[in-house]
Amino acid sequence: LFTQNILHSRSYSSALQAVELLKEEYEDPEIYVFDTKAASIGEGLLVLEAVRLKKEGKSIEETLEWLESNYLKVHSWVTVDDLKYLERGGRISKASATLGSLLSVKPIITVDKEGRLTNVDKVRGRNKSIQTIVNETVKTIVAPLDQIVYVAYAGDLESAEKAKRLLEEQIKMKDVKLYPLGPTIASHTGYGCIAIFSMGISR
Repeated sequence: LFTQNILHSRSYSSALQAVELLKEEYEDPEIYVFDTKAASIGEGLLVLEAVRLKKEGKSIEETLEWLESNYLKVHSWVTVDDLKYLERGGRISKASATLGSLLSVKPIITVDKEGRLTNVDKVRGRNKSIQTIVNETVKTIVAPLDQIVYVAYAGDLESAEKAKRLLEEQIKMKDVKLYPLGPTIASHTGYGCIAIFSMGISR
């Protein structure tokens, strides 16, 4: 089982409880819960690698060992276009959201080592925010020719395509794929969220 953890994640706790229930019904079920300290496609990158290892014939113990060594190498660089969704989620104050919107301030967000969404910077303007998350991805990526980089988006396909184009202009990669954000994440970020996911140096 894989779970995402934005600190004290309910999904992680629920997964642990589910395993305990299964242990009551089945004798020694071989189920492991792995906290990815990631979300959305960041978690998906680890799932894809686990599937690849399984197809290569690796044991579950070898797969878990790989996950433990690599889960903090997943990078998530995010920007949102509308601050009201962060304000509704309690991440910024109403005053900050109002002032930021008037000044066209766009936050730059990443996922830290504890799995928390962390605001690490703010820039003026949509174009600058997209360029910034592209730059941060390029700074932290490792072995780009061996991996697929994902650009996720909430509704704004045009901006996602722009992020892809900027990535491809800066660095050669195996591939860049666009992917719509799921409804759970998108409901927190709002229309216009752009997120780039890659494997890189340890967070």
